[in-house]
Amino acid sequence: MTDPRGKQYIWKLKRLEVRWGTCCPVATFNDADDALEFRKDALAWHNELGKASPRSADNLVAALARVLSFAKEKAVIKFNPLDTFTRLYKSHRSDLTWPEDLQQQFMRTARPAMVTAMVLVRNTAMRASDIRKFPWTRYDGSRVQIRSTKTGKLLWIPATRELKAHLDALKETKVGALVMLTPTGKAYTKRYFNG
Repeated sequence: MTDPRGKQYIWKLKRLEVRWGTCCPVATFNDADDALEFRKDALAWHNELGKASPRSADNLVAALARVLSFAKEKAVIKFNPLDTFTRLYKSHRSDLTWPEDLQQQFMRTARPAMVTAMVLVRNTAMRASDIRKFPWTRYDGSRVQIRSTKTGKLLWIPATRELKAHLDALKETKVGALVMLTPTGKAYTKRYFNG
C-alpha cells in the first residue's frame, strides 16, 4: 500500500525541480551572499504563487525548506536560506469554533449523549469518529488516551477537571464498553451520531 503523503511530495518535488532544478548549483548554498540571494528569489516566488493559492505556495516552499534542511543536516550544504519563512495562508478556524456561551447553552439543552460528546470535544479536541468509538479502557480515572491526528499514535493526556467529573459521573452507571451509547444502549453509527 502506498502512502498518500508520498504522492503529495512527488508533486511538490517535481514543481521544485521545474523551478530550481537546473539553475541552482550546490555551491549557491555554500556562500552566504549567494544563499541570501536565493532566499530573496524563493520568497518572491512564494509571494507570486501565493496570489493564486496561499496554501499551495506555503506547501511548496515548506517542501523546498525541508529539502534544504536535509541537505544541511547531511553536510551537503553550509547554509539553509529557508530555515524560516512566514506562511501566507492563515487558517480561520476561530470562525468554526462555538463561543463559550453557545457551548454552555448546548450542554444545558442537549441529550445526555450529546453533552458527553461536547465535553469530550471541549477537553480533548477529538474527532467525531474517535468520540463515537471512545472506550472506557482509554480513561484511567485521571488521564484519557487519544490518538494523535499528526502521528496516529495513542497518547495519554491528563483529564481536565470538567472531563474527569463528567466521566466519573458516567462511569457509575456505565453499561457497555463505550462511553457514548444511544438511548437503547448501542454504539452510535456515523449517520445517527452526525444527525
